[in-house]
Amino acid sequence: MSRWLSVVLLALCSALASAGPGQAEQTEQPEQWGVFEISLPGPADGNPFIDVQLSARFSDGAQTVAVDGFYDGDGVYRVRFMPPRPGRWTWVSQSNRWPLTN
Repeated sequence: MSRWLSVVLLALCSALASAGPGQAEQTEQPEQWGVFEISLPGPADGNPFIDVQLSARFSDGAQTVAVDGFYDGDGVYRVRFMPPRPGRWTWVSQSNRWPLTN
């Protein structure tokens, strides 16, 4: 294994471990009813429109909202969310393809 790959894997493992078991949450403070968009690089092989399932869970601690994502072309997947109330929201992505999970 190359030194570069070892460093990248170590950094990735550290980031996942510090986020807690099984998930790497991102925290954002989007505007209420404003559109918050997550853009994730992912697989473009096969038919990503039907072969890949993507969703994200958004939570402000009191409420959790599940939102489906979609393939936007050129290996880019998106999830759009409109927070029903102001505040700090965390999110975690889920997919049947590992590059889009967490």
